[in-house]
Amino acid sequence: MKVSGRAFRMLFESVEAEGISPERVAEVLPFDVAYLTHSRHRVDWGIFLAANERVGELLGRDPERLRHLGERMLQTPSFAFMRRMAGLLVSPIRLYELGNRWVIPALMPDLAPPSMWVLQDGRLAIELELPAHHGSGEWLLHIYTGNLRATPTLLGLPSAIVHARAGPRRLEATIHLPTSHTLFERARRSLRALRSSREVFDTLDAQRREIEEAFATSLASHRNFRELLDNLPTLVMIHRDGEILWVNRTFVQKLGWSRVEEVVGRRVLELTHPSSRDHAAQRMGTPIATPVGPLSTVQLLRRDGETVTIDVAPAQSVDFDGPARLAVGVDVSERVALQQRLITADRIASIGLLGAGVAHEINNPLAYALAGVELAARQVSSLPDAPPRIGELLGTAVEGLGRVRTIVRDLRMLARPDDGPPEPTDVHAILESTLTLAASAIADRARVRREYGDVPAAAANGPRLAQVALNLILNAVESMSEPGQLCVRTLVDETGRVVFEVEDTGVGIAPDVLARIFDPFFTTKPIGRGTGLGLAICHQIVAGFGGEITVRSTVGRGSTFRVSLPTAGAPASAPENDGARAHLERARRRVLVVDDEPHLVKAIEGMLCHHDVTSTSSAADALERLSHGPGFDVVLCDLMMAGMTGMQPYEEVRRTRPESAARVVFMTGGAFTHEARQFLARVSNRCLEKPFTIDQLEAELSRRA
Repeated sequence: MKVSGRAFRMLFESVEAEGISPERVAEVLPFDVAYLTHSRHRVDWGIFLAANERVGELLGRDPERLRHLGERMLQTPSFAFMRRMAGLLVSPIRLYELGNRWVIPALMPDLAPPSMWVLQDGRLAIELELPAHHGSGEWLLHIYTGNLRATPTLLGLPSAIVHARAGPRRLEATIHLPTSHTLFERARRSLRALRSSREVFDTLDAQRREIEEAFATSLASHRNFRELLDNLPTLVMIHRDGEILWVNRTFVQKLGWSRVEEVVGRRVLELTHPSSRDHAAQRMGTPIATPVGPLSTVQLLRRDGETVTIDVAPAQSVDFDGPARLAVGVDVSERVALQQRLITADRIASIGLLGAGVAHEINNPLAYALAGVELAARQVSSLPDAPPRIGELLGTAVEGLGRVRTIVRDLRMLARPDDGPPEPTDVHAILESTLTLAASAIADRARVRREYGDVPAAAANGPRLAQVALNLILNAVESMSEPGQLCVRTLVDETGRVVFEVEDTGVGIAPDVLARIFDPFFTTKPIGRGTGLGLAICHQIVAGFGGEITVRSTVGRGSTFRVSLPTAGAPASAPENDGARAHLERARRRVLVVDDEPHLVKAIEGMLCHHDVTSTSSAADALERLSHGPGFDVVLCDLMMAGMTGMQPYEEVRRTRPESAARVVFMTGGAFTHEARQFLARVSNRCLEKPFTIDQLEAELSRRA
């Protein structure tokens, strides 16, 4: 609802005639007198009502004084064009009709004209109703009653007698018209008025064109502005006291609605995530005239319950059929999710490096601890009168250290950034080590069933394939809302490829989600629990091997992930138990042990007590012995040592005594450097991973026969 500046001008001129300064009226309004009275300006209806309320306050809220003000309003200079036009009329009724059809629409374009009809006794009846959503207009109705009373005076007639009943927004009035002039007087007045008719009509036409032009300009500006806001990529919302008055199309689309009308009228807090409601309520509780800042981040709720993260700019007050607040925001959900993924990826990388470092540090003490306990167990078992209990305890210790050895080996394999080319890989060994690593996560959630077939070695990279297996197994366990069954299966498919499957009895995957599960950054897990990268990385790894990963799922019954890999040709077997290894030939060998860990050297000497063992903790000393001393059948050399690594003396020995270099077996506890990985890929020497058992060590010596 808008009001013409001419209406304000008439009000201020009549107030000034009563001895009240227009500035006193305007001091409670958001605009000054000059702005309000500009003929091209259209001001909100609520502000016009506030001006009348202020006038009523200055006149002591006396209805009669307000009616007198309404009578005086018809004598103001701004009403001169109507007084001239009235001279053309000879009937009071025509004059009232003119006011209803022309004057009120010109002053208040959006207000419906009053209803008017003639009663049987010749009186006029008029009803005027103000819009309900703009508050009370009681003082304006009293002023309008004064207008009705004074209207006949424009024809030179006495004032009319008006009986009116005014409520907060409605006026009902009956008007007793004064007696008209004689026919001769009316004719004389008409002739006099005709002399100025052209001027009057020119004035009216100019006023009409001015109003139409201003209205057209305002309408075009409004449409252009609305179109601009609708096409902005940012979210725009106008609200008052927590109620949404208007939103742009971007706001509707981002929150998953179809039409603006579905959002308008809702409460802002209704669309706000519970974690942001206190902050949003605090911002909305600030008075509208006070700017709200600074930039803040809130979370809104989509129609489907998902969360959208928005950066909201400082709110500004606007006029939207009354004081309101404009809020503008940018959807930063993808940015926040990416930041979380980067943090998670960095955390995973840090854990991997930490795991590799811990494994390396554990391996040396674990190696000599395992060797010592195993030697003690063998010696006790060879004594005829040894207490059985001691043998059992030592056997249990050996078994426990063996489990620690397996865990450390699997952790090192998973953490090592090994991107080497595919090579013959034992799928059973990979699955077993992965199940061991994930044992704590599986324990209370699933029973594991193994269905291993007779399969050849797959062409893959062990650590990367372990990463795939671990991801699939953990996903399967997490999909079970209650304890279920996890089946790990291997087979050879109809094309001859090696296949392993991970099958669960979880909740299953919906068909609309199934098509996207391998997409990067797609996840159905809550924020903070999933990165959306796991299955995408698995797909990339398997495709890099020349294989394929697929899934089949039934909602409510579970899912099966199937990984198909090309074969490497070499046979593969199930994981070998060190305790079940066949008896190895134990011919006496001359062995040189090179390691900078004294306890491990002593442990190896004890493990090889049936051989001639020479040991040193210095790589330089080992180089001297290999270059000039007697030959050795086997050289056990630590790959990574302080000062000089095992790679350096090896290169020198290979240059001067290649037959000795061929007898070197490297020992390593992991944590390879890039240089060490390249070195091992280049040389043909075997590498024995710490910790190792007596049987594994004897097996290496037998290969040197």
